[in-house]
Amino acid sequence: MDAFRLSRSIVPQAPPTGFTLIELLTVIAIIGILAGITIPVVSQVRGSAEKARCVSNLKNLYLNFVLYAQDNKDRLPTVDWTAESPPTWWRQVARYHAPNSTAYKEDGTQVMLCPTHLKRIVAKANVPASRLQDGLVYNYGMNGYLGKSDTNGGKTVLQLGRLPKPSRTILLTEGSSHGSGATTGAVAELNSYWINRHNSEDLGGPHKGSNNILWCDGHVSNMKTPAGQSKKILFDDGGTEKYWKPDA
Repeated sequence: MDAFRLSRSIVPQAPPTGFTLIELLTVIAIIGILAGITIPVVSQVRGSAEKARCVSNLKNLYLNFVLYAQDNKDRLPTVDWTAESPPTWWRQVARYHAPNSTAYKEDGTQVMLCPTHLKRIVAKANVPASRLQDGLVYNYGMNGYLGKSDTNGGKTVLQLGRLPKPSRTILLTEGSSHGSGATTGAVAELNSYWINRHNSEDLGGPHKGSNNILWCDGHVSNMKTPAGQSKKILFDDGGTEKYWKPDA
């Protein structure tokens, strides 16, 4: 009997399977730490990619403006809702990047829409029908002082090559046209006068409080809302509108 017990006592025992509670908690803690490190980095990379895509959109649109000017005696397109056909700047330049389409798309993406704004539009899911153009929302707005519009007294369009300070005059930037400040697209005309008067357009600062701006010489820069200044008068510079008015 003793021999039998002895023989069983020296038989190797199988090691326990699975994790102990402490091991599981340790693994969960490590995963949480890694997620806390990784998620902000991924978000930052995605934001940088969207910002770069927005810059690319604006540069592509500038080429369209140049092509339009070459075909129209150096004139810029009309800004917003005139008797001309087509009546708005985005339709006039669309023929150069989407000649066979009314969707204004380029390489399968909306060249008229910043990717960051697109996410806001989808998240809000409240785009009013009055803001849709051909079933689309988009958010790049043209400087209202550069061309004629039914809403600015029919001012004569300017010539691209005759602007006195093209590198310091806004051509396009991002904006919205919703009283709540939500980005809901379809902004044709932007300038600080209309933003202040109607209290309905917002330049938004989608890129961590900053806007990508296409200037009349073709370069794109990123500008933040000045400290203490409302987004609705972004770049107003104390009422001088020096970035908007070509002759300011």
